[in-house]
This record gives sequence, C-alpha cells and structure tokens, in this order.
Amino acid sequence: MSSLEGKTVVVTRAADSNASLVRLLEQQGATVIAFPTIEIVDPDSWDECDNAIINLRNYDGVFFTSKNAVEKFLQRIAAIHSEAKNILASRRIFAVGEKTEAVLEEAGIPVAMTPEIYSAEDLVSALSQEEIGGKRFLFPKSSIGKDILPNALRSLDAVIDEVAVYKTVSPKQTDLDAIRNALAAQKVDVVTFFSPSSVRNFIQIMGTKCLDTTAIAVIGPSTAKAATDLGLSVSIIAKAATAESLVETIEEYFGSK
Repeated sequence: MSSLEGKTVVVTRAADSNASLVRLLEQQGATVIAFPTIEIVDPDSWDECDNAIINLRNYDGVFFTSKNAVEKFLQRIAAIHSEAKNILASRRIFAVGEKTEAVLEEAGIPVAMTPEIYSAEDLVSALSQEEIGGKRFLFPKSSIGKDILPNALRSLDAVIDEVAVYKTVSPKQTDLDAIRNALAAQKVDVVTFFSPSSVRNFIQIMGTKCLDTTAIAVIGPSTAKAATDLGLSVSIIAKAATAESLVETIEEYFGSK
C-alpha cells in the first residue's frame, strides 16, 4: 500500500498544469484539493519580446528556465513572425528543468545544454567552463522572474537581454472557506508549491498560521528559499524538478514516518 493512501494533499499549481500531478497523487490513494494560487497571463506589454523575436538572428543563444516561458515565447512567435521558429532552432538553446527541455524538444527546438541537477545555479556552473564572454543571449521570463541566472551570466561577461513573456497573478478564489477549514482542522497532510509566486500568493490569501502543523512540499531550491524566507518550514524538496519526482519524494517522506 502506498504511504499516500488516505492522505490529503493541497495542490497550488496553476489550474492548466494540474492534471498530471492530480492523477499521480490519486493513483497513490491520496485525496487532492485543488487550490491554484497562480494564473499565467500575458505580460503588460509585448514590445520588448516582439523586438527580440524580429531580431532573433542577433542572439548566440536563448535561455529558458520554465515550461511557461517556452510555451508563451513560442505562442508569440506564431502570432507575429512564424519564420522565427526556424531561427530559434538554429540558436544555442539552454534549458533549466526536465519539463522545460521536454517542451522545447517536442516543439522541434534542440536543446544544447541542460544541467544534470535542474537549477539555474547548476547551469551557470556548467557554462563557466565555456567561452561565453561577449556573446549575446536572450532570456524570456516571467515579469517577476529572479535575477540569479542573468546576473550570473553577466558575471561571465555575457550580454543578456531579459524580456517578459508572461506574468503570474492570483486567480479568483471561490471556495476559500472549505480549504481554510480543512487546514484549521488539521485535515490536510501536505501542501505543494511549484514556484516562489505560488508560495507568496498562498500566504497572501491564507496567511501562514494554517500551515503550522502541515507538511510543505516544494519542487526545488528556489521555491524552498521563498518559503523559508516567508517563515515557513519546508519538509519535502523534490529530488528533480518534476511532478513525478515530487510525488515520489512525498511518498518517501510519509513512508519514513
């Protein structure tokens, strides 16, 4: 029997990304409460992104650190300059995260490098062995994306153009009381977070007190840091940045108790 049998898991992932994670958890016997704390929407302006797409030949490579960045950038290419997809495929493409790499490969965009451990820091470490000084790279990202990777690349004398291709906002919540009551009654065993934004939005909506007796599971180091910076205690960090790995790590956590 799975260690998740009879456990209740809150999933805070964006609604359009929830299906596979919910299925994995339910297959292991967990009860899932969907509570999306972020929604992916278009940036306030496409101007910088559109300019980068038109001038894509000027870049030596492109960095993607999320599945959302890939999907939104490719959608924008299709909308304004479909021929740019072939140009993108001819650039050197770098990915952070297994899902990020998979979306690029599925779109026919070959990936030159993905770090063995799926984090921006490990990608910088791998690139420090290469000659990227003076080269120009594009960095499509969230409007509130962290500066760790682009700043680290600049420290290697690379030229980095950051462009917003999406932003995350708090979606409208219609059933807050049910989730709040379940947390207050200690009927939730674990809350999952997939991004720093999801942590911040959850706390803005629900506060932190409701998590005092609930295990917190996160997808990776940056989300863990966001949670601890906001005063939360993280119990579970996925070994790889995938839904499958997070579910496995949650299982191991409860199996050891």
